[in-house]
Amino acid sequence: MCISFFALYNREESVWEVAVYNGVKDILFSCGFSWLIFVCVTGQGGLLDKFLSHQIFKPLSRLSFCGYLTQTIVLEGYFLSVEVFVEESILYQGMLSDLSWVLLFTRLFLWTLISGFVVSLLFESPVIRLLYTYFPSK
Repeated sequence: MCISFFALYNREESVWEVAVYNGVKDILFSCGFSWLIFVCVTGQGGLLDKFLSHQIFKPLSRLSFCGYLTQTIVLEGYFLSVEVFVEESILYQGMLSDLSWVLLFTRLFLWTLISGFVVSLLFESPVIRLLYTYFPSK
């Protein structure tokens, strides 16, 4: 996986090297990541398996999945409601452009988390409770 990330860092490369790297980097990263998942599923992960199996990740995974489901609605709601393009509004306000982009990202990220939390409370949690009620674990 490190090859996938850092193979072409800070050096001059030929067109052939770039083509080969771009052709295999996704496959190498997927193979490395799938190996980590396989090791954790088969119980050979050790500390990584214990860390990823911790109870704190259950609500975080539910929240992130609901945020993933609602992010398109949040982004469309924001970008379709602005009257001018975002770049023009940032330049028009005379702010530092990097800071403005960070604030825009933070605002949209928080709205996505809030909407994901609401969707999780309204839909996912009741369904999970019903499943545990009708199909108790042994």
